Amino acid sequence: MSSVSSEKKPGVNITFRLRSNRDSTHLFPYQVGNISVYPDLYPEDTIGSIDRANDTSETRIYSMHGNFNNSFIKEILLLKPGNLFRRDDFNRTLNNFNRLGAWQSINMTSEVNDLSKKINYTLRMQPAKKQFFSIDIEGSSIINTSQMIQVGTGKVGLANNFTLRNRNIGKKAIQLENNLRTGIEFNNFQKILSGEISLTNRLTFPWILAPVGNNIKQRFQQGKTIVSADIFYIDRFRFFNLNTFNTYLGYEWKPNPNTTWQIRPLNFEYTRFNPDSLFLQSIQDFPLLLYTYNNGLIIGMNALYNRNLSPNNPKKSSLLKLYGEESGLATGTLFYGQTANRKALNNLYRFVKLDIEFKHIVTYKNSSLHFRFF
Repeated sequence: MSSVSSEKKPGVNITFRLRSNRDSTHLFPYQVGNISVYPDLYPEDTIGSIDRANDTSETRIYSMHGNFNNSFIKEILLLKPGNLFRRDDFNRTLNNFNRLGAWQSINMTSEVNDLSKKINYTLRMQPAKKQFFSIDIEGSSIINTSQMIQVGTGKVGLANNFTLRNRNIGKKAIQLENNLRTGIEFNNFQKILSGEISLTNRLTFPWILAPVGNNIKQRFQQGKTIVSADIFYIDRFRFFNLNTFNTYLGYEWKPNPNTTWQIRPLNFEYTRFNPDSLFLQSIQDFPLLLYTYNNGLIIGMNALYNRNLSPNNPKKSSLLKLYGEESGLATGTLFYGQTANRKALNNLYRFVKLDIEFKHIVTYKNSSLHFRFF
């Protein structure tokens, strides 16, 4: 803009210069191009040794050692050749591989082709060890003598945990975890007062194992199916024997990053309690023990819902948790004749349970304020 003025005829000359339009290419949509995946690439492996001449597909799986199923890898990839690029698909693809636990390191690089308006991706992954085994030793000490009198525990306890995990069953990152725990409790390292042994087994499928289509399964972010079977045995000498068996089929998924669902459509729990002489004597002084330890059978389902209501507020958090459980509604109706005394289901519990919990946390510089409603 320029101006010219004179004393006789004051005025201003104005000149406008328009800036040329911004480069419109930044608005062009880009598509996902070719995708190259190396699912089992170890540091000592070289990509140049792979024969890629015969593979002309847009999604190419280059396996060095045959550790993973190619179809399974393609199902996890949410970046599909020919689709428009979306940042959410890129992030969810990385999250899908990271959550499986079958890889030690994951690296995805991109190459942009401005002429064809496509983005080519290369995914390199180093597998984690397939088999995992660990041994843990625990120690404990009880100071509350009243608890020792009630349930016959010892002052000192020792326990061993043996864990065996397989991270890649069937070349589809299916995980099987077995945990064996043994423990004893005693006084002054002389007399053993109690012993326990438990065996837990969990089989985890990294997808929703249900008779539904792939379009529905893709809506379940980080979906997985869990099959579990646990056995517990506790012997508190001269007090009681407690046997517990629990098995369930469950599903877990995240419809969005701030919400988590857990549903167990089939849940079976059985507890058998055998009191001994010292326990029967303790009931006289502690009558509530009679309601704490008893026989029971639970056959039903349960569901858990967690949500962060304020994910984008770092100073204030609102958390909501809903839990519902039922036992015996369907089973007790279908097998009513078996719930009578001395029948197979005579200890079947029948109940409906609902838990609601809301937390609100306000964070300050050096402190925080917590509100809880339940």
